[in-house]
Amino acid sequence: QKLQCAEFVTSQIGLQELIDNTFKVKKNTIYFDYMILKTYASESTLGAAYQYLIDIIIRIRQQYETFQIHINLKSLTISAIQRYYAIIVATIESNPDFTESMEKFVFYNIPSFFDTLIKMFKKHLVGLHSKIEYVDRDLSEKAIELLLA
Repeated sequence: QKLQCAEFVTSQIGLQELIDNTFKVKKNTIYFDYMILKTYASESTLGAAYQYLIDIIIRIRQQYETFQIHINLKSLTISAIQRYYAIIVATIESNPDFTESMEKFVFYNIPSFFDTLIKMFKKHLVGLHSKIEYVDRDLSEKAIELLLA
């Protein structure tokens, strides 16, 4: 059912527009909105979203020494992590030089199972632990608004 919904959303809005709205860029900062991604994420669309993110990072690194990624995890579920686990790991492991130039990795609207999530990815996050920041759930919406202003 989720796959059918994702296909419907993609056919109605268009994949590129959805991807453009999933990622916002401001100077050397990338904001990633999981709430938008989940509306169209499927095996056939994740590759394009992934490549878009990589292209953004490459462009930023041509202008700045470092970059930041800010991720809104609102409505993230354990089942979603299980569905996307492979692409998350591939993103981290296939781009080790990004770890070096990543200044911050900020999470908003962290789910109650976030500690479990970090443990799941611990071996893949080597070199990123000191760069990870969490914004309290009560402050997340305002912080995102300020980030994107």
